[in-house]
Amino acid sequence: MNCNDFSYGAYGELLDLLLETRTNLCFQDTNDGKLESSCVVLRHDIDYSPEAALRMAEFEAQRGVRSTYFLLFSSSYYNLFEVEQSSFPERLVALGHEVGLHYDVQSLEKLKRPGQHGHEELYKQAEMLSALAGKDVKSISMHNPSISGVDPYARTDFINAYDVKYIRDISYFSDSCGAWRDDFVACVQENSFPRQLQLLIHPIFWQEESRSRWATLERFHLEKVNRFGRYQQETQKLWNSHSGVMEHDRRNSAWEGLMDPNVGRGPYEPV
Repeated sequence: MNCNDFSYGAYGELLDLLLETRTNLCFQDTNDGKLESSCVVLRHDIDYSPEAALRMAEFEAQRGVRSTYFLLFSSSYYNLFEVEQSSFPERLVALGHEVGLHYDVQSLEKLKRPGQHGHEELYKQAEMLSALAGKDVKSISMHNPSISGVDPYARTDFINAYDVKYIRDISYFSDSCGAWRDDFVACVQENSFPRQLQLLIHPIFWQEESRSRWATLERFHLEKVNRFGRYQQETQKLWNSHSGVMEHDRRNSAWEGLMDPNVGRGPYEPV
């Protein structure tokens, strides 16, 4: 595998390499806190694009691979309550994957009420995501742990992807920001990975043909601009067909015609 290659071909090679001698696990498979002696806990944090996540979920399902997809309610880029994306969690489950909650500490802190410790909001989000997925949420992962500081929600009834048993007791690798750290590259170069590991893959960086992280970001934002352009057209169409708007514009058009000196005197002009 080439560590500069973020294509599905390279991802397939990585999966083949890791799963040839290791058991493929989701977090819900580890509920008793015990891991098999040789395993890969596969995870995806969906910070940006449900569409990219669904493409990866389908790619994995075709290979018989299962992952935990952590979905975010406070993303600036997608809304799980939007009609187009509300079916996304259920579609992941139908493909055989686990759906977990990706929670933003800063968002939860703003939502909590006076006298509460914030866990109530965490459980509410998990409950809403369970309803969308059609299956109970059992696992959670913190959003942007490198900039969010100490996690006040680390201890709950949920399986936490950042528990020491998943990031310290076993090896942990991530492609955060579309980059691999030296320890991962060394494993690839030596063709030697630890027997137990957690692998975090962000679907936004992976396509049929590999691109740089900056080209990926530019294309992603262009897709968003185009989508909002379509939303604008739909809104314009809705407004133009609204009976109140038509009455309003018809009234104003008649008034402007009366006030136009080329048409005649306005209604209050002296004779």
